[in-house]
Amino acid sequence: MSGWWFVALAFVVAANPPRLHHALPPEDDVRFPATALGTGIGFAVLVGVAAAASPLLEAADVSDSTMRVAAGLVLAATGLVDLWGPFPRSEPALPGWQAGLVPLAFPLLLRPAVVLFGLAAGADAGVARAAIGAALALGVVLASAAVSPTQLDPRVRRTADGVARLVAAGLIAVGVALTVNGVLDV
Repeated sequence: MSGWWFVALAFVVAANPPRLHHALPPEDDVRFPATALGTGIGFAVLVGVAAAASPLLEAADVSDSTMRVAAGLVLAATGLVDLWGPFPRSEPALPGWQAGLVPLAFPLLLRPAVVLFGLAAGADAGVARAAIGAALALGVVLASAAVSPTQLDPRVRRTADGVARLVAAGLIAVGVALTVNGVLDV
């Protein structure tokens, strides 16, 4: 991985905050606490995964470059799904602020692409860079909770949906770059 900026960019496009905005609870009094819970859980899990990455990969006899290839392929496939697939919904969800656990933290924030990249970033770039990248991505998700998904003007919603598709295309590009980087290091 080239540096901290690549790790941060990869986490942001893997989380895809404009896409996740569809799944935020629509109620004003619940949206921010639920999003704070979901992003807090997401950050804790990603930092834990990054910290355990090197011993875990060593125990499984997987090299850093092989992990980059695997994470890159999953990122690219997830980008294709995000690009052409439907946006997530806020239902079904746990009631109230618990919606930060389901569906926000699991399965939307901590989906396989994000967790695998956390593993690859922790092993290759280090826990600190992975934590900074995860914090940036999850901070953008948390900031998006300031706006209700149901109260957006239709033109703004269409623009945000277009940005979400553009971020998905960026995820494909990051996945391909990570895969190529891993292949060239083998």
